Amino acid sequence: MNHLKILVVDDHPLIRKGFESILKGLNFDTPSVNASDGFEAIALMKTKKFDFVFMDIHMPKMSGIEATKEIRALDKSIKIVGISAYSEIDLISKLFKAGANGFTDKTIDSKELYQLIQSVYSGNIYLPKSIKDELLEFDAKHTSTSNAEIKFTLKQKNILNLICNQFSSKEIALILNIANKTVEWHRANLFKLTNSKNVAGLIKYAFKKGIL
Repeated sequence: MNHLKILVVDDHPLIRKGFESILKGLNFDTPSVNASDGFEAIALMKTKKFDFVFMDIHMPKMSGIEATKEIRALDKSIKIVGISAYSEIDLISKLFKAGANGFTDKTIDSKELYQLIQSVYSGNIYLPKSIKDELLEFDAKHTSTSNAEIKFTLKQKNILNLICNQFSSKEIALILNIANKTVEWHRANLFKLTNSKNVAGLIKYAFKKGIL
């Protein structure tokens, strides 16, 4: 894992230097590359290959959310983790919808940062425990389920279909080649989004909306 090529995107030089210093202390073989805004990050993405991006949410010129969306369009496999000094649930929700793999605040220490990179690189979604439930509740509250307006991603549709066909989280993880924790996160989110209390509720919803 220490061979990862990491891009740190933040408009504050001290934050960029801070992440660079921590990553260097974690003995990554390749020094991290810095970008001061979304446009610069996208330009770098078009000329260099990166495995991992730490993306500030609040930036001038282009927000981290818009930059995440652009970068995800350029590279489907890259890991993107949002960073911010604030835990603004509405923006974190938008960040994940744009294609992020995780989120953390900027006070993260070196041990936690290494665990984050290890977890996300292994295919997991990373969120601090303090905001995980809050984010699920926010997404459920702000998504209309009274009519067919929920726009599921392809991954969500695949997981929903497999759950409705009685596959376990472990089996779904093997079929889709993703981490078990990622399946569990999507499972919990699907229950929230569809207002389902159990698998039977999910099946009823999926048939009603023509997903199955």
